[in-house]
Amino acid sequence: MITTHRSLRLLIAAGSLLLAGSLSAQMDPGFLGKRHVGAGLFLENVHDADIGSGTGFIGTANLPISANLDVNGFASYERFSDFSIRDQRLGATLVAYKELEYFKPFIEAGVAGTWQESTFGGRTYKSHDGLYIAGLGVEAAVGRMTALVLKADYNKYFDSDNGHYWTYTAGLNTWFNEKIGGYISVAFNESETTVYTFGAVYRY
Repeated sequence: MITTHRSLRLLIAAGSLLLAGSLSAQMDPGFLGKRHVGAGLFLENVHDADIGSGTGFIGTANLPISANLDVNGFASYERFSDFSIRDQRLGATLVAYKELEYFKPFIEAGVAGTWQESTFGGRTYKSHDGLYIAGLGVEAAVGRMTALVLKADYNKYFDSDNGHYWTYTAGLNTWFNEKIGGYISVAFNESETTVYTFGAVYRY
């Protein structure tokens, strides 16, 4: 009987360790390599023009397509109410990353479309262009469920007259449980604007 109880306790302990290990694997920090959709809100402060602040929302989706390679899509809408300026964007990037013990360095490349509309003096003006996007960064674990994300992206308009710019982003991604997560970030667009974003993701 003693041997049976001891064996049972050993089996329970082993099962608990396996379960804990399984949960730990499911709850590893960061969003890279995980299939999820998300939605967020953002505020943009413009430093080089007196047009007030823009507010908007963004939807995202991330899909692993092979080992260490994700495709990430996004759509956003922003409005500057003071001057009736609206900006809409739709794009996708490929993200290739390397899994290290506590870090996931990554590179990304993609394209996006931009649609702007503004109203001044009763007249409406519209413009459309595209963007090439290329960047690099790192997702670093800072807890069992939380990761710090740092990245730099180069953005170049299809129309060379519209120029190009760099975006530098720092943020935190965290999981509240195995399905629901959240994120916050701040992005600097070459000292011209600062964008604050927060949102939630659902892993499926």
